[in-house]
Amino acid sequence: MITSLFKNNVFSYIFIPIIGLTVWLASYYSSLLQAPVALHIGIDSYTFSTKQIYIVTYFITLLFGYILNSHVKKYLFSYEPNNLTFLFYVLFVSLSLSTSFFWELFSVSIVVIILHYIFMFNENKIITNSLFNSSFLVGILIILNLQFVVFIPFILLSYSVIEKLTLKNIILVFVGAFLPFFYIILFSILTDNIDVIPFIFDFQFSIPPLNWKTFGMLFLILIPTLYGFIISLNKRSGTDANSLRMTKITFILLLFTILIATINIFSTSMEEVFILISIPSSILISAFFTNNSTWKKDALFVLLIVLCVLYR
Repeated sequence: MITSLFKNNVFSYIFIPIIGLTVWLASYYSSLLQAPVALHIGIDSYTFSTKQIYIVTYFITLLFGYILNSHVKKYLFSYEPNNLTFLFYVLFVSLSLSTSFFWELFSVSIVVIILHYIFMFNENKIITNSLFNSSFLVGILIILNLQFVVFIPFILLSYSVIEKLTLKNIILVFVGAFLPFFYIILFSILTDNIDVIPFIFDFQFSIPPLNWKTFGMLFLILIPTLYGFIISLNKRSGTDANSLRMTKITFILLLFTILIATINIFSTSMEEVFILISIPSSILISAFFTNNSTWKKDALFVLLIVLCVLYR
């Protein structure tokens, strides 16, 4: 079957970056006429060329796609390791590819690290360390994008899947999430640069035009993603408790990223919905295509890859 090409082998580690490079180059050449990109950090602004943005985002995507794939193989697909998560992560991120999506990619990369700490809940003897670290990173995400405040209940729910949630844990999560704000406020006061603080809470609301192509692509991704979750539950129920917990946490992450993506539609653009759901979708859709045994799944697999490449 076609999906067997992306099992844990050297070929897939070569082919996936080539697919990514093809998409990045196509998008780059269609963006050559755009003006240099300004990245805003607080009240400061830094200008980068289109080429610099595309080179940096390409390698960041590959790096964190590889990291995500490695953790998924260890904690979810240890019984049948493959690189499908790596493939779909690169493809789904590319659907939001533009010269202005750097901060969204940076945010999603932080989510990969957060998921790393959450996966460690199962094996970490001092689980509070991972809980605090993940909460601290959520605080950084909230500074970058206020909508990520909904990740605080995500961390609490994820912990409750592994261990019993206590008042001490809840306080630890809120303290960890607040610390980045504290450091920024303290630094702003010490440097007499309090103008940066309002930028943290800047949220612009707008109603974007409906894009039926985006809705169609989103539907095509979410249907096999949901089926992948169901398949994973049925396959691991009663056999692998740890993988079952991680699968449930991944589905919870999917729900929260869909919520953030929905909010984000009214503040930026519809295109960024793909990068926001890229992590849980790439994991669960990999479960759907793993152990592929029908020509229909092969056809859907090829169709999904082709549409992702040709989407733009």
